[in-house]
Amino acid sequence: MNAKLKADYEAKLTEIERLKAENEAIRQRNQEASQATHQANQAAQAAYQEKLADIERIKAENAAIRNRNAKAQQEAERQNQALQAAYEAKLAEIKQIESENEAIRKRNEQAGQATNQTNQAAQAAYQKN
Repeated sequence: MNAKLKADYEAKLTEIERLKAENEAIRQRNQEASQATHQANQAAQAAYQEKLADIERIKAENAAIRNRNAKAQQEAERQNQALQAAYEAKLAEIKQIESENEAIRKRNEQAGQATNQTNQAAQAAYQKN
């Protein structure tokens, strides 16, 4: 019986050693898997941070573009107002010149009529003599 107990004992020790080795292998695989997961998480976090930085950069660029566009729009509106004012001033100047030209035409027409009358009177007087 002693030999049987010793054999059982040896078998149990062998089983224990095998289980310990198996547990160590499992622990080692778990540790390696944990390290791999940790590295993958770090890589994913780095990629996430990079994308986040890209998003923030794009947001800043968009804000700068919107700001430039707003300033350009304001400048365009200012220039349009200046051009409109210049146009209206020129239009008023043209209307003034047209009015002056009309007055000159009327004076010239009146002067022409007066000259014609004077010429006709002079012609008539000349023909009488």
